[in-house]
Amino acid sequence: MAAPPATAAASRTLSDGHLDQRLDEVLGGVGQRAAVDRPEGVVRDPPRGHDGVRRRTGRDAIADRALVELDEHECWRLLRGAEPRVGRLAFNVNQHPMLLPVNYTVDDRTIVVRFSGDTIVDEAVGTRVAFEVDHVEPEWERGWSVVVQGLAKEAMGRDELARMEELDLRAWAASDRVLFLRILPRHGISGRTIR
Repeated sequence: MAAPPATAAASRTLSDGHLDQRLDEVLGGVGQRAAVDRPEGVVRDPPRGHDGVRRRTGRDAIADRALVELDEHECWRLLRGAEPRVGRLAFNVNQHPMLLPVNYTVDDRTIVVRFSGDTIVDEAVGTRVAFEVDHVEPEWERGWSVVVQGLAKEAMGRDELARMEELDLRAWAASDRVLFLRILPRHGISGRTIR
């Protein structure tokens, strides 16, 4: 038995991803759509955030947002305030890119990471590296990202190592060997956010 024309049209458009537009065409306008039973998850109210407020999604929400470049001051503020303080360290090993998640802290406009044990990070010492931290809020469809590009320098000397030990930073894996790596932002810091 053939489906009624409106139901058949609506079913065809489910697979095309244009349900809203086709329902409007078949039913003669947005005002008529409320009376139609829709499959769950196809057309639904905007999701609610942690505060219970409904969020706009899709084309309307995207039209309201913009990708904004962050200035240096804002980049450092975000790096200092991120929780948890986990970033990604990018460097080369035998001419191949390597990317490692690391915990970090900010010390006087430099990034400090602490490693334990024998680590591949030795390959990064004295080389140009990139360090990235981001934060995403899926329910709001927004977030930010900050990238530091610079030189990775091993912390050495009694005074500098004493300074590193005072920082609120610890490796997540225990080991007898500790390596502190300081990233000097000689090649810049940049960031972007979706607002």
